Amino acid sequence: MPLANTAQSRRPYSSPLREQQTAGTRDRILAGLAQTMADGLAEVSMPAVAQAAGVSVATVYRHFPTKRALFEALPGYFARLVGMDRPTLPASQAEFEDMIRELFVMYERLGDVARAAMDSQLGDEARRAQMPQRIDGLSEAVGIVAPDLSPPARDRVVRLVLVLTASGAQRMLTRTGQTAQAAAEDVIWAVRALIETERSKQKEDTTG
Repeated sequence: MPLANTAQSRRPYSSPLREQQTAGTRDRILAGLAQTMADGLAEVSMPAVAQAAGVSVATVYRHFPTKRALFEALPGYFARLVGMDRPTLPASQAEFEDMIRELFVMYERLGDVARAAMDSQLGDEARRAQMPQRIDGLSEAVGIVAPDLSPPARDRVVRLVLVLTASGAQRMLTRTGQTAQAAAEDVIWAVRALIETERSKQKEDTTG
């Protein structure tokens, strides 16, 4: 009797339905994390997340081996939630400005639980943990859209964008009675002004 084809027998099984179920379970867990954060707890535990998600603790660990992995997946979940997941870097200043607009629209579209999670103490701690990664990504983006800026000038632009696009700043700007879109345009104006100011300063330093 011929032996079964070894290569075929070892071929990994791929099922779109299984992949969909896995993605759904991950999102349930991340929704549970958001609910746990929104509840105002001082600390997030895996059992609390599992209970909020309606899954076992073992299931949480199977998808997210550590708390860090769990928190790192949350921003992407929020972006998918409102259909604004942007995996690529901007190729121009116009695309960079569109990213700022999307951040404001995304925050406006988030539900109450997600916004409460972002604005909670735990949300703040999660953002601080992710800050180095955010700074690196923004620095790379600014380097693409304004390659003529010196490293110190680029760093100033990065810091301004971080401050003006933080959830607290978005909340404050929209509380002035503006729409999210109008608030985003104010931030874009400030970023443009800073970039042009830095360019002018560099020209003065060169010619002076």
